[in-house]
Amino acid sequence: MITTVQAVIFLAYIFFIAKKYGEIPHSISDSWYFLSKKERWLFTAFCWSIGLLMPFQGETDWFIISGAGLCFVGAAVEYKTVVPYIHYIGATVCIVFAFLGLLFEFGMVYPLAIFALISAIHGLFGNKPIWWIEIYAFVIIIASFLLR
Repeated sequence: MITTVQAVIFLAYIFFIAKKYGEIPHSISDSWYFLSKKERWLFTAFCWSIGLLMPFQGETDWFIISGAGLCFVGAAVEYKTVVPYIHYIGATVCIVFAFLGLLFEFGMVYPLAIFALISAIHGLFGNKPIWWIEIYAFVIIIASFLLR
C-alpha cells in the first residue's frame, strides 16, 4: 500500500509538470523553478510525502536515511542560488541509500546493477540525463519494492 501511494504521488507530480509546461525540466528539482510562486509548495509536498513514507519500506535505517535525504531536497529548494550542497547531498543520499537498503536488507543486487547500466548508457547518449536518471532511480526502486 505504501509503495502504491508513493508511486501515485510521483506519477501525479511528474505528469503534472510535463503536461503543464509541455516539456521536461533539466531535473525533477528544476521543476520548482517552473512553478509559479503559489504552486512551489507542490514540490516540497511531493518530496516530503514520498520521503516521509520511505522509513516504512523496511526494518533498517537504510530507508530512514533515504527518506531523510529526499526531505532535505524538499526543504532546500533554491538549489541554484541559496542551498546547493544540501540539495545535492540530499538527492544523492536518497538514491544511494534506497539502493543500499534494497541490497543489504532485501538482498536485491539487480536493481542497483540495472540502474547503473541504464544511467551510464543514458548519460552517454541521452538528452536531459539528470531528469532521466532520477526517473530511472524512482521507477527501479518502486518496482523493487513491489517485487520483494
